[in-house]
Amino acid sequence: MMGSGLVRTAKKKGINVYPASPYALKPEFVVPSTVLLGFGGLSTEEIQAGIIQLKQAWSSS
Repeated sequence: MMGSGLVRTAKKKGINVYPASPYALKPEFVVPSTVLLGFGGLSTEEIQAGIIQLKQAWSSS
């Protein structure tokens, strides 16, 4: 799945991830399935739960 598809699938489940290409110095060299995870302000438990939810969202698509 391409980065934009990964982002859309996660968003449908209420999980925000972001494509890496807008942040790259040379976006053409970013692997299309690369996404950024934001976890500022979350506890370790919330991060772990979010990763499990993200895995489930991407596995079911």
